[in-house]
Amino acid sequence: MTENGHRIAAGAFHSAVALAAAAALVAAAHLYGIVLCPLKRFTGVPCPSCGSTRAAFLLLHGDVAAAFAMQPLFTILALAALPAAAAAVLSARFRRAATVVAAKPLFWTAAAALVAANWIYAIGNGN
Repeated sequence: MTENGHRIAAGAFHSAVALAAAAALVAAAHLYGIVLCPLKRFTGVPCPSCGSTRAAFLLLHGDVAAAFAMQPLFTILALAALPAAAAAVLSARFRRAATVVAAKPLFWTAAAALVAANWIYAIGNGN
């Protein structure tokens, strides 16, 4: 392996260790009932992404229905991310199409509407 390859591998390893450490801290905070979301901690109102970490843990345990009930938008995006990433890596045509779609105002309007609907759901669900 080249020197550059070793640097990339070391960087990836350090990133993975940092991510694992952060996940362990988040899991420990959740187990002890510590609210990490600043908006919810200070106002009692959940943010649009409240419940995403718990939904991620539920997905990792294979409980898609519970993850969806916890945080629908995150669950859909997480489940769509792998096939979309694979398509982006494997297909230049997919990348071009995604770039065209993301440039349209309707895409961002729909995204904002989904986030707003998800936030209303999170508030109603008491996330």
